Amino acid sequence: MIGNKPLAADLIKESEPQRKPPRWRRYLLPYGLLLPSLIVFLAVVLYPTFETVRMSFYNVQLTATDAPFVGLQNYRAILSSSLLKQVIVNSIVWTVGSVSLQFLIGFSLALALDRLGRTGDYLRGFLLLSWVMPGIVIAFIWRFMLSPDWGVINWSLIQLGLIDDGIAWLSRGNTAMLSVIVANAWKGFPFWMVMLSAGLKSINKDIYDSAAVDGATGLRLIWYIIIPLIRFPLFVTSTLTFIWTFNYFDLIFGMTGGGPLDATRNVPLYIYDTAFTSYRMGHASAASVLLIVVMSFLVIGYARLLRIQGEETP
Repeated sequence: MIGNKPLAADLIKESEPQRKPPRWRRYLLPYGLLLPSLIVFLAVVLYPTFETVRMSFYNVQLTATDAPFVGLQNYRAILSSSLLKQVIVNSIVWTVGSVSLQFLIGFSLALALDRLGRTGDYLRGFLLLSWVMPGIVIAFIWRFMLSPDWGVINWSLIQLGLIDDGIAWLSRGNTAMLSVIVANAWKGFPFWMVMLSAGLKSINKDIYDSAAVDGATGLRLIWYIIIPLIRFPLFVTSTLTFIWTFNYFDLIFGMTGGGPLDATRNVPLYIYDTAFTSYRMGHASAASVLLIVVMSFLVIGYARLLRIQGEETP
């Protein structure tokens, strides 16, 4: 190009049509980009799942060299186990108690911080600390706090005159489950707080003024105005936390190990002990398959309800 006048070569180059890549390259490129993720998925998820299903039909024991085919015998043994019934009850109590307490704390804080403006944003970030910490770290923190000899909780109760001697919270069947539920609620409430805070910020403030004029204040405002308007994030958060909590392992393992006398043993911990304490890999695999089936139904139901809720949301 000379000055502002293009040369003839430039005009010829611009007039030439752009060459498109071959059709096979355009079709194969997306699959090639997905190939690394697919390999990781096959190696980390699909293959272990296939092996678990296969082992559930064999009498696999870590202390034996042979693994004879037993068909559905592992499943019958698992389903007829009296310990499994207790474990299922423990899992339901653990899950419902944890999710309910997380909701109460998270929702209360979300309401309180929503009224503080920018200060609430800073406090919300600080309160996320417990949620981002690993579960095993939370377990050891609470084990120290609940110690009957030097734990800060017993010391505080003694100073307040509520008890005379330290309570062995994690060694009693009637307090161990309560202890792990409180510890899990302390870890999980920030997720509820953040999710419900996002829902509260989407509510038009004029609605609060209209509700106040109509006399809807306090609990009436929460029950008839706020909860219906945040039903979608409330539904998503409750479903996700229910699935996560039911499959949670490390906090109970670190605090009680399932004790005392199986009082806090949930399904994941039962599978772990069956596999690596009793060395019955076939039974553990059968229990894992049953857990996968139950969780699959929950996830499918969650996806369907999520789609329905999304269609109903304006």
